[in-house]
Amino acid sequence: MKKRMTFDSRILEHMGKDLITSPEVALIELIKNSIDAKSNQIDCNMHSEFSANIVQEYNAPFDLNVIEQLNSVLLKPCIVLQDNGFGMDETTLENGFLKVGTRIKLDDDRFLFGQKGIGRLAAQRLGNILIVETTQKNNDSVYIAIIDWESAVNNQIDSIEIPFYVFSKSNIQSSYTRLWILDANIDDIIVRPQQQSLFEDEFISIVPDVAAALAFLISPYEKVNDITINVAYNGTSLPFAFQNEYLSVAESEHSFSLQKNNDGLLELTLKMELKPFYIEKIHKTQLGNEVDFNKHKLSAESYIDLYNKYKFRYEDTLTRTLSEEEITKLFLSKLRKLYRKKVDKSKKQKYDEYLMSLAIAQVNNLKKICEISGKIYSFKRDNLIGSIYIDFIKETIGGFDNVTVRDIQSFLKQYNGVKLYRNNYRIGFLGNKDNDWIEMQQYRTMGQQFYRFNLGDSLGYVKINDEHQDYIKEISSRLDIFSDEISRTFKDFINYIFNEFFYQFNKSADEITRTILVEAGLIDHHLPEKIERAKVETEKLLKQNQILIDKLVQTKKLLNTNVVLDSGNALIPKEIFDRTITTLESVESGANDTKKIIAQSQVLLSEATVSLKNIEIEAFNNFKLMANGLITETITHELHSLVKGDAIDEKEDWHIIGEYLIDNNVDIYNRNYKSIYDVYNTVVTKIKDIGNLYNLIESTFIKEGSGAEYAYENISDTVTKIRDNFNVEWQHTKIDIQTINLDYTLLLPKGVMLHVFYNLISNSKYWIDYRRKRARRDPSYQFSGNDFIRIEKTKRGIEVSDSGCGVFRHMEHILFEALQSGKEDNQGRGMGLYIVKKLLNSMDADIFLSDEINGYGNRFKFIITLPEKQ
Repeated sequence: MKKRMTFDSRILEHMGKDLITSPEVALIELIKNSIDAKSNQIDCNMHSEFSANIVQEYNAPFDLNVIEQLNSVLLKPCIVLQDNGFGMDETTLENGFLKVGTRIKLDDDRFLFGQKGIGRLAAQRLGNILIVETTQKNNDSVYIAIIDWESAVNNQIDSIEIPFYVFSKSNIQSSYTRLWILDANIDDIIVRPQQQSLFEDEFISIVPDVAAALAFLISPYEKVNDITINVAYNGTSLPFAFQNEYLSVAESEHSFSLQKNNDGLLELTLKMELKPFYIEKIHKTQLGNEVDFNKHKLSAESYIDLYNKYKFRYEDTLTRTLSEEEITKLFLSKLRKLYRKKVDKSKKQKYDEYLMSLAIAQVNNLKKICEISGKIYSFKRDNLIGSIYIDFIKETIGGFDNVTVRDIQSFLKQYNGVKLYRNNYRIGFLGNKDNDWIEMQQYRTMGQQFYRFNLGDSLGYVKINDEHQDYIKEISSRLDIFSDEISRTFKDFINYIFNEFFYQFNKSADEITRTILVEAGLIDHHLPEKIERAKVETEKLLKQNQILIDKLVQTKKLLNTNVVLDSGNALIPKEIFDRTITTLESVESGANDTKKIIAQSQVLLSEATVSLKNIEIEAFNNFKLMANGLITETITHELHSLVKGDAIDEKEDWHIIGEYLIDNNVDIYNRNYKSIYDVYNTVVTKIKDIGNLYNLIESTFIKEGSGAEYAYENISDTVTKIRDNFNVEWQHTKIDIQTINLDYTLLLPKGVMLHVFYNLISNSKYWIDYRRKRARRDPSYQFSGNDFIRIEKTKRGIEVSDSGCGVFRHMEHILFEALQSGKEDNQGRGMGLYIVKKLLNSMDADIFLSDEINGYGNRFKFIITLPEKQ
């Protein structure tokens, strides 16, 4: 026996009014249908009253019988949505429009949007009655259907009947569809005064959310010029255009493109472009609020010149290109974190192969919706920085005469967020206040907020190539896409782009700019020079004041001697009068000079205050980082290798053995259990190695009151200690540590060079290993000869080089900044070279990357310069 599934007519209300969550979604659904009908003009006209005159205005073929049936909605607001698309004949109207959930669009590859066949139900959200008026080219009839939604919902689903009319058409060449939405909720779409008679039409505007939805339906970034959408109220046009010119106020533009190359392999290109006024912002923030920025601010042209001078640094660092192999590694890295678990060694190979197969499958998913591209614009909408940007544009580009920060703030409030487009047509949201696929706000709350995108200050798009909607499909509410394997891969990919790569770009851009400002002398921390300058000015001021005091004393003496008092009047010789006037003028001039010098001293002292704060912070950070670098990082590495030691058999269930021995009071010796004995010996050996390493590092500590801050250090002996320590660990690596002309002694801060070389040698080993791994798949990374790490004293200083792959181009200019690491899988902390440079700088030494290029096209040689005076 079988039962029949039935549906209540209320399903129409659930799928229409209840499912369509907002008026903008409803309106966009209907406009999408017009675009699918290949219309190049769509007009949405709203009227305060529906009447016979309105019908005549549109030259609609309604007769009196039809209008009489609409008495209940006469004089009530209406919306007329019409297009010049290919329209519908009677069959299409019946099987396409009036059949809910039709497959008609699935069987036609012309459609850009529609697929589910329920879009027309969105009209319920806008009004109570819908009249469909339509015809096709070369058809001599116009077809009209009237849907009363309340009546339809109250009838049985299989017995809903609607009035249907056929009228003769005067112009047989025309095709169109016109939707009449009666008893319409036009106040959901437009904002109009309560007392309309007191106001002009220009006070009427489109609701901001509706305007934004209309502006973004067709990409305003890559405008499709052959489709026009117009909105009007009572014949007055209502603008909703996206102000593209405001994009010029964005301080940065992040972009990416994922394409297939000529070999059918994926290639990902990422880029960040800055505006010159970004440099001005960093200049101001680095000087601090205590400093009057107007006294240090450059002209707009000067910031442009500075940007152009160092543009190559930005381009090198803020541009990345990843191959399909590297993209696969990104997915593999995430999978390893997701499925992190201990695996038996006998199964490890199969486990790794399984994860790799998943990563490859995700890459293949991306190929199905390639090309994928996107761009995001970042703004600063606070009053101070926003004004700086607008003034900069007015001074350089021109225009923006009547634009204020408030205009930019309103623009961002209305249009912020990242939209998803299929080709040039929006199909969803990626990141905005209501729906944040790419988790920009979540990442912002996780730390490092300064470099994260702020949803309210950012807008942009992501575009996929899925013309026939085979892979990325919207859910009915239009707020998300169907979750399947391809859509999840797509979201993971976009998340990585925005919250990993673009985050690193933001951080690198800030650090490069700060370095440029220091090199250009626009920000500095030369506190002794500032204090000395203030001291000289103060001494000059004291001498000048003493001269003025002496003159005043002499003038007083002259007046007391030469002034004659006569009946309340003072008589003074002209010569004495002239000398007095001269003295007073000198005092006035000196007072003005004093005022000027005091003002200059105040500026110097305020800058010195900022510098002192920076020094305090820097000193604290250096201490903390050095302690972490010398102790925690090194010893943790050794303990990690102990935990992963080969002698520990993971198949043994040690906790069960331990419980058995304890529960049964068994007296037993290590030699009775060989596996325990072997593990114990491994632990003891490793602890000895760690002890040797700790003794090496401990000898570099400066103990309070020892007076041993400086010590004579033989550079060759220092490198030998490190080489001997590494030789225990590197016995199987076949890497030769070469030392040339290092047998000389310097008086240096204790332990600095040990730490410097330890870090550089460790890095060299990593990049030699990296090159070896790449060489297995890429012959261009093969190296003829024995791998080496070379440390050599030359005229330039101490040069450190190796046979590794070198420093990648995007890392060249940020190599010595904090938290910048080029190593894969988070193997690097990005602090080693930062600490090295700070330690060397603390003793007037330095380290930099030479311009020389190795066989792999990368810079590879570090040069350490030591102070001439010991």
